[in-house]
Amino acid sequence: MADRARRQRRPSGDRRLLRRVLPTLAPFGISPRAGRALLVLWHCPLTLIRLGGCVLASAKVRVFFEQPAVRRVMGRLPGVVLIGFGVKAAVSQF
Repeated sequence: MADRARRQRRPSGDRRLLRRVLPTLAPFGISPRAGRALLVLWHCPLTLIRLGGCVLASAKVRVFFEQPAVRRVMGRLPGVVLIGFGVKAAVSQF
């Protein structure tokens, strides 16, 4: 019974990972609340840079995807993939 209670109180895998990894990212001697705030302040600009890069990349690729031949292929590709999955599912059952 004590083992079950101890296992139930154990944090999940994600929480254990966060407890081990996040303290190493904060400077030594800083409070946990300040460490989390510092982590958020670090990740916000990184996310904005990443999303800005995605927007710029999609703007560059737009010309390629507007070509009629590419649009035809992209229109037919989902149907081919779905038919392929259907054939695979039908064959794998027998």
